[in-house]
Amino acid sequence: MVRAFSMVVGVAAVLFGAVFGTLLGLVAGYFGGRLDSIIMRTMMVCLLFHLFIAITLMTVLGQGLVNVIVAIGIANIPGLHDWCVDKC
Repeated sequence: MVRAFSMVVGVAAVLFGAVFGTLLGLVAGYFGGRLDSIIMRTMMVCLLFHLFIAITLMTVLGQGLVNVIVAIGIANIPGLHDWCVDKC
């Protein structure tokens, strides 16, 4: 039973991060310029403090499967954003 929950959390967190990371990467890659710079700097800060951000989100949001998925997914966004910007 525990394995099923961990698989759900893992897959959902990666999908969450992939969707939002890809969207931010596409926006940054398409528009470029100042918006790209702002998004890139924000993602660099998030990448630097991704564990701190995940722990802080879990503290603020509280317990629950959805909250774990959101916290891990948000921590995954910067890496997937960088991948998408490189591909654009």
